[in-house]
Amino acid sequence: MRPTIRRVRLATEVALKTKGNLVDSMMRMMEEYANNLEKLVGERTKLAEEANLRAERLLFQLLPNDIVGFTKLCSASTPIEVVNLLNKLYSEFDSTLNRHDCYKVETIGDAYMVVSGIPTENGQRHVANIASVTLEILELLKKFEVPHRKDYRLTIRLGFASGQVAAAVIGLRSPRYCLFGETVNIASIMESSGEGGKIQMTDISKHLLSNEYPEYIIEIRGINTSMKQPDFITHWLIGKDDEYFKKKSNLLNL
Repeated sequence: MRPTIRRVRLATEVALKTKGNLVDSMMRMMEEYANNLEKLVGERTKLAEEANLRAERLLFQLLPNDIVGFTKLCSASTPIEVVNLLNKLYSEFDSTLNRHDCYKVETIGDAYMVVSGIPTENGQRHVANIASVTLEILELLKKFEVPHRKDYRLTIRLGFASGQVAAAVIGLRSPRYCLFGETVNIASIMESSGEGGKIQMTDISKHLLSNEYPEYIIEIRGINTSMKQPDFITHWLIGKDDEYFKKKSNLLNL
């Protein structure tokens, strides 16, 4: 009942779908497997590199405002440490925005853009909301601890402008609520031309605050030479005097 060598060879050729010596056939199969594996590894490596690039671009988009020394901090941190830092920081930022009727529109490069007064209008209250948010963020960062570097303190630049904007939902696959207009551009310049740990604002914002909410403390900075318009005066938002109206009332009663 034992098959002949010829029958064994024929059966082997049918099973392996090849002809010739069994050892040669196995070697060819191993070579094909190695080539396919090399191709698969190359494809997976390419996918991993593309994923890393997307993650890197996403990371740069998530940076709130312009964090001084953030690149150096990232170079000395692991990816999970950076993720934990951003998650903690954004949770704090989100809580601050929710307390002041503000809305985070998007991130532009490394700028974290916040707006008040849209999509729900709130009269002149928007300028006070933004002023309060910027002041609270500065106070927040004084106590904020980087999870893996307890002794490290983050410093950011903040700036804001007041004026008209156009708003719309853009895109079909990944729709985004976006803002457009000169006010957006000026707000970006207020941030980029400012200083670490300070809040720079336009002359229009200063007059709105002074007229409607005089409890905010403002100092003139001077003419901003980075603006296209000549004699563009900017100001520093220093703080808020919570006792302003009480002091004013006491002064009137004297």
